[in-house]
Amino acid sequence: MYSRDGQELFQLQGIEPSISADGDRIVTSSDSDRIVRLYDRDGTLLAEYPGYDAEFTPDQQYLILKSAVDDELELWPIDDGLDDLLAQGCHWLRHYFASHPNEKLEICSQLAL
Repeated sequence: MYSRDGQELFQLQGIEPSISADGDRIVTSSDSDRIVRLYDRDGTLLAEYPGYDAEFTPDQQYLILKSAVDDELELWPIDDGLDDLLAQGCHWLRHYFASHPNEKLEICSQLAL
């Protein structure tokens, strides 16, 4: 990624970078490895998703990308850190935990589901 005066700021993996409307995030995609990478404005890798040809939704809350498996469009939430990822994982497991209450993780018990 380059500054307006042409100085290289940092290198991103992948091709076709797209910058979010607020300028806080950058997404790259690659046909060769079929990995979508999400970076912050400083070039720190935030997440990787299986797919390619990604773009931000207008509200900047999701990525739309082509699936690496079947080329269908998928909608992936852009998480704001570990707490959001944990809450999302616990939410996905809520039906399992309902039938297996002894296996519910302590961290999930602390979250409001």
